[in-house]
Amino acid sequence: MEEEEEILPLFNEEETQRHVKEEPPKLILKPLPTEFKYAYLEDNKKCPVVISSTLTIHQEDYLLEVLRRYKKAIG
Repeated sequence: MEEEEEILPLFNEEETQRHVKEEPPKLILKPLPTEFKYAYLEDNKKCPVVISSTLTIHQEDYLLEVLRRYKKAIG
């Protein structure tokens, strides 16, 4: 007589769903030296990055475009 093995899920479904619904903690950004400033990769001031404050608008836009494009690779 052959016994069937029960395959258990790797993660608790209820726990996984709870983590998905939770809001990330509110970011507390520290003051920066004048040569730096915060820029955001997403709307609503999400995904902050520190960039040079001496960049032109064109340079800043281009930098943010590149960072957004490779955001997954950066982490």
